Amino acid sequence: MHETIEELLHRQPFRPFEIHLSNGNVYAVRHPEFAQLLKAKIIIGLPETDRVIVCFLLHVAEIRMLEPA
Repeated sequence: MHETIEELLHRQPFRPFEIHLSNGNVYAVRHPEFAQLLKAKIIIGLPETDRVIVCFLLHVAEIRMLEPA
């Protein structure tokens, strides 16, 4: 999963995507600067709420591509 997310974050041009977790939560990565990929987790910034979410890659169930803005 790490390699897939890394590839998506570095894709040119960037395409936004959603991360679906095993608990049903869904988080959108709309710009590569709003995400930091670590070894076992991804930190996603939510600029609309000024929050940060930490998602363990172990719990990523699915990744869906979004339409570019």
